[in-house]
Amino acid sequence: MKVILKEQLNNLGTLGQIVDVKRGYARNFLIPTGKVLRLNKENLEYFKTKKQELEQEEQSKLRMAKEMLSTFQKFSPYSLEVRSGEDGRLFGSILVKDVVNLLQKTTGLSIGKKIVQMPKKGFRELGSYPIVVSPYGNVFGEIIINIIGI
Repeated sequence: MKVILKEQLNNLGTLGQIVDVKRGYARNFLIPTGKVLRLNKENLEYFKTKKQELEQEEQSKLRMAKEMLSTFQKFSPYSLEVRSGEDGRLFGSILVKDVVNLLQKTTGLSIGKKIVQMPKKGFRELGSYPIVVSPYGNVFGEIIINIIGI
């Protein structure tokens, strides 16, 4: 199904680009969330009239994402104290939710789990780990998490 992107989406394209996606993905996610318009004559005309407004919104989102990323990087490296054994292994794992809670507590920003990219299994040992943070679109940055045993 051909659609017009109303915003920049990872792995799909940029604002105003016409892309071909699977019908289910378009009908169940992209269209209901307002991220795309179906490609037809009416929507193409609508998009042309709203393009400047959508571009301004996109620039605003990018600016806010860059500010958020600079805030995250300003506080880096982060320290996370956890219980561990004598050999440096943790009692459990450090998962995305733990990193999100640490970022929220330290910066005071409200964020979702989707912006933090780290291994699915998490971290199981003490040490210093780089974590990729992506607040929006192609805005990526790296922060450091120091896991300290107590």
